[in-house]
Amino acid sequence: MDRQKLIKLLIIVATISFFVEFLSKNASSEENTIWVQNPLPSARIYTFVTAPFGIFAGEYDARAVSPSPYNGVYSSFDVGESWNKSGLDQKGITGLAFLKDNLFASVYYTTSIPSGVYKSEDYGKTWAHTGISITGLSIAATRTSILFGTASQGLFKSDDDGGSWHQVIGSGFSPGIKAIATYNTYALAASKDNKVYLSSNNGETWEEVPFLKDKIIGGLLVNSEVVTAGTSNNTGMYRSIDKGKTWEKAESFGNKSSTAFTEIKGVIYATGYSERHLTYGVFKTADLGLTWFDISYGLDDNNANIEVLIFAYGKEDKILASSTANAVFEYKIPKPQAPITPFLELPWFTSNFKLDAQNISSFFDHRYPFLGYPYKSEEYAYKDTTMNFMGIEKAPPYLWYSSHNGIDFPLPYGTKVLASADGYASYSYGSGTGNMIRIDHGNGFETWNMHLQDKELIVSKPGEKVFVKKLDKIGLVGMTGNTSGPHIHFSVLRDVNGDNEFNDFPDGMVDPYGWEGSFNDPWKNYTWEDSKGTHHGSESFYLWTINLDGTSSVINRFPATLEFGNKTLAFSKGSTEKSGTIEAKDFPIGGMTEGDYKLLIGSSFKINAYSVSGEGIKDFDNDYTITIDFSGLNTSNANLSSLSLLRLNEEDQKFTPVSSAVDLNAKKLTAQTNTTGSFAVFGLPLDTTPPQTLAEKSGDGENGVFKSDVLVTLTANDGGDGTGVDSIFFSLDGGGNWENYVEPLVFDENGTYTLSYKTLDKAGNLEEVKSIEFVIQKAKFSKTVRVVGAGFEAGNF
Repeated sequence: MDRQKLIKLLIIVATISFFVEFLSKNASSEENTIWVQNPLPSARIYTFVTAPFGIFAGEYDARAVSPSPYNGVYSSFDVGESWNKSGLDQKGITGLAFLKDNLFASVYYTTSIPSGVYKSEDYGKTWAHTGISITGLSIAATRTSILFGTASQGLFKSDDDGGSWHQVIGSGFSPGIKAIATYNTYALAASKDNKVYLSSNNGETWEEVPFLKDKIIGGLLVNSEVVTAGTSNNTGMYRSIDKGKTWEKAESFGNKSSTAFTEIKGVIYATGYSERHLTYGVFKTADLGLTWFDISYGLDDNNANIEVLIFAYGKEDKILASSTANAVFEYKIPKPQAPITPFLELPWFTSNFKLDAQNISSFFDHRYPFLGYPYKSEEYAYKDTTMNFMGIEKAPPYLWYSSHNGIDFPLPYGTKVLASADGYASYSYGSGTGNMIRIDHGNGFETWNMHLQDKELIVSKPGEKVFVKKLDKIGLVGMTGNTSGPHIHFSVLRDVNGDNEFNDFPDGMVDPYGWEGSFNDPWKNYTWEDSKGTHHGSESFYLWTINLDGTSSVINRFPATLEFGNKTLAFSKGSTEKSGTIEAKDFPIGGMTEGDYKLLIGSSFKINAYSVSGEGIKDFDNDYTITIDFSGLNTSNANLSSLSLLRLNEEDQKFTPVSSAVDLNAKKLTAQTNTTGSFAVFGLPLDTTPPQTLAEKSGDGENGVFKSDVLVTLTANDGGDGTGVDSIFFSLDGGGNWENYVEPLVFDENGTYTLSYKTLDKAGNLEEVKSIEFVIQKAKFSKTVRVVGAGFEAGNF
């Protein structure tokens, strides 16, 4: 077998192994997730509600036991990790609901105070009777109203937060309402005489659903796409996708009873008898009830017949379930596994990935990454803008640069470029890419490393392939091809069609940082046609083996402190009355500028917060404190006194100042704000002036014509207040390829010469290109150029 065939066979085997591993991981993720007991100390939880300000559970235990059951409300403000009693002792809680910032409870028993509906305006601390004194079975809220299901007088409605009530189902004594489900203005109600009613106007008027009559409905759920109704007599489940107008049986659910539902992130969960686990467990569906899967793992060990379900958003989303086993159980929902296992290292040696991975000069453009593709152009409206992986979209000089199909890492000239993962390396050259090493990693991905120097390439002949290990040297940072300064252009191409030819350009171009915008990735969903056929963009995944710094924590009315990397967030008591989760994470926004101010690399981060009920939290009730330690960041060109924290406004994509102060001794910045979002530290640079280069020619001649060898000396100066000269570069082909100037250049053969040159200072300021021209006319016409001590010869570029 020849070498090329062997390479292809190895790649195919590696790719198959990769996908087999992926499938086995995903197949077992649900199996490995089991129900465990939650610390809620109750034997008989009858109802739950998840509100933006916490999770509440109602106990209704009709057993004659000693001591008497609590039969009141429990509350949790840390996503169900701990619970406290919240009043209404001995009332028997049969339903809980919230509307705006108020909590409502339907109660069964009359004690020293009546049954009916109670209301709390302080998140369950105190309760007040609303004036309706009828034994309650259920309660729910529409967009504007409270619906109260009684035990023997039908359904009542309040449009003024419980201030007054009127009967909307039944007249006088009527069949009780045992279950209510609401979504927006829609509502369904199941009565004790085996009828189901439907309302589309916040419960003001109702009509019976004939199809469900006498179906013995025990549980209901309604959302924007489907209505589900579960029976309590082992005759199965029914579903409607047109708001209850037409119905069909959910055949895959079988004839099981189902008396409780809940939903989180588009997945519906329902109770039902598990033949596999021999208990009343839990099933889930992700396709609106067409197919159902048993997720009752762990409930059989506890003889736990599940009766009530509720959801909770958090660091780990979960489902809570009450049972007949005198306990509440919880199920932590497995996070979706990315179909691609991260495999890349940064393509140079770094001792601090989390900082160096943020030093980006140009981003992958998630709008149109068409760089180098001549058959399709960007839409005119976006011809100057770049959208990075955070969804930030700006034009230069704020973000660079439109249509870019990779990541530019600015690095010193001559830095060793390393293989980001194992694979077969090959060489190509282009006027735009310069010297490029492509590495086929054998897993359906190829990385491109562009603009490398001519010397020390791992392979330099087109068509040859050399196997490299991760972090093997493959070349040196240079300035070949279309480049203004020394850097690595790093691109990732996915073999979309799986033919191992990697001709999926630009369709398969992806961003190794993935996509973390608050909306769908435009490139993933972009389709176009050109002379080469129909094309579709690709989905990007985070491909680095190391994650950027980040953390998450429960957030509520109590103090909390989050630390990640060089940043600390401190929340005092009362920062928020919401209960939920806060997530904070570093994210790179490159060398972004805002007016005269420039980003301090390593200071940018994003904060997201959401309540336990899944609502986004944009603003907190009071300020919290952000502290950023910049002692480990590169501040050599920053006016430290000018440092300020800015917040990105997602609506207009502009940064606005946040109240902040700088401690120059501690090298820390502190700021106060009550908002979430994207933040970064900006400051005025000390050196904004490019250096100046002087070219001096010496030899026998005048007016640019020489009869002798010519010695060209380049000298640069960055001024008395500058940061100093970093490198001088020269080019002999009009800027197509650049070399680092080390020693004077000697030209000793006849010919016409154009020498281009520019200088970079240590602050990153790059001089505009200058050039000189001269002619050597000696006896014999030939042309060479020699760099003293370097042995460089000009030839065909």
